[in-house]
Amino acid sequence: MRIEWTKLALERTLEIAEFRFPNNPVRAQAWMGTVIEHADTLRTFPNRGRPVMSDPAKNVRQLLFKDVWIVYEVRDEHVLILTVRHVREWPED
Repeated sequence: MRIEWTKLALERTLEIAEFRFPNNPVRAQAWMGTVIEHADTLRTFPNRGRPVMSDPAKNVRQLLFKDVWIVYEVRDEHVLILTVRHVREWPED
């Protein structure tokens, strides 16, 4: 199963990395790499994240990695990473 990232998910990952490591772009980039690597594990076990009940018709789930939620949708042929959210952020409505 392949992994795809939305533009929003990549932007949010970058925003969080820059916030965490404002004076260290090398460390920010390395942190982003670990998030992407962790999301890549969904290739093997795509349903391991907990379900998000916003739309029961879709298979939207979230996977906790350290202090960020990786929010994704499991589709027939791939996993689509929808967004990345820090655990202290309120969900968007």
